[in-house]
Amino acid sequence: MKNILLSIVGLGVVLLLCGACTGGRQIGNGSAPEDFMQFYQRFHRDSLFQRSRVRFPLDGYRIEGGRITAWSGADWAPHRNGLEAIDTTVYRIERLRGEGEIREKIYQDQGGLLIERHFRLLDQRWWLTFYLYVFL
Repeated sequence: MKNILLSIVGLGVVLLLCGACTGGRQIGNGSAPEDFMQFYQRFHRDSLFQRSRVRFPLDGYRIEGGRITAWSGADWAPHRNGLEAIDTTVYRIERLRGEGEIREKIYQDQGGLLIERHFRLLDQRWWLTFYLYVFL
């Protein structure tokens, strides 16, 4: 009985030391943040996945022809192209990476079109949290 108790205590000490070695992070599924580029490619390839990663009501607006419309799930059209598909001879592209956030901006120097999207890392998963579409 004493040997069993010592074995259990020893196992507990080993587990505590292993936890300290990993900095308290969990090992296994969900331990690391989702890779943005893998998320981004799937986001544009899989419309069901995309819809599951947009938080409605979505911050931002659609401004077109003088009308301003808030985004809702009812009028959502899937985004099919990432920045790599944009013609850079016509449009300017910016991607700003911050702590847990990535902001994209697509625009024309002479005006007419502005698209801005914000992706945020929430609970180790990437989400589209802001979308502005301006077409004048």
